[in-house]
Amino acid sequence: LTRPRGTANLHLGLSLPLISRVTINDMTIQSHADVTHASIGNVVAGRDVANARFGLDVTTDGLALAGHGVIGGLPSDLTYDMDFRSLPPDAVAEKAHLTSRITPDTALAAGIATGDHFAGSADLAVDYQQLASHIGTVGLDLDLGRADIRIPMWHKTAGQAAHASATLDLDRGQITNVDHLQASGPDMNVVGKAQIGPAMHRN
Repeated sequence: LTRPRGTANLHLGLSLPLISRVTINDMTIQSHADVTHASIGNVVAGRDVANARFGLDVTTDGLALAGHGVIGGLPSDLTYDMDFRSLPPDAVAEKAHLTSRITPDTALAAGIATGDHFAGSADLAVDYQQLASHIGTVGLDLDLGRADIRIPMWHKTAGQAAHASATLDLDRGQITNVDHLQASGPDMNVVGKAQIGPAMHRN
C-alpha cells in the first residue's frame, strides 16, 4: 500500500487483567475507525483506491472493513476480512467481496476503451479468498443483462440475459490458472480454461 490519505475518527480500547505480570496474550485490543475522503495506492493488482469511505474494525484476532470507493476507476462496494491468528494451512486467512456497476464511462476510467462495442451497464461481482498456505482464488461474475454489446459475429441488446464468469487460481498473489471460464447469452455458450506458463506467470 502506498500514499495513504484521508480522515479517520478513531476509537481505541485496551483491556488488561489485574495481575502483576501482563503479556501481549493477556491483552484485549479493540478499535474502530470511520474513514472518509480516503485514497490509497497499489491496493488491488497495482490499482489505486480513491474517494473511499469505510468502517474499519480491528481486534487482536483480526480485521474487518466495509465501505465504498473508486477502485481502479470503478465505483465499488467492498468488504474485506483478515484473520491475524495462527491458522492451519487450509483455513481462510483473508477474504473480500466487491461489487461494481460498469458503464462505458467507468470502464474508460479503468483504462478500458469500449468504443461502440458496449452501452448500458454490467454488474460485476468479485469474490477473493486466500488460505493460510497462501493459496487463493478470485471468482469473477459479470451480469450482462443490462448491457448492449456489439462485437464481430455477436450482438445482444439490453434486456437479454447474458453472463460471463471465471475463477482465477492464485499462489502467493500470482495468477497460476484460469478455470471455470464460462460465457452465455443469446446464441452463445462458451466453456473453457487456461493455464499460465512460467513466462506469463512472471509478467
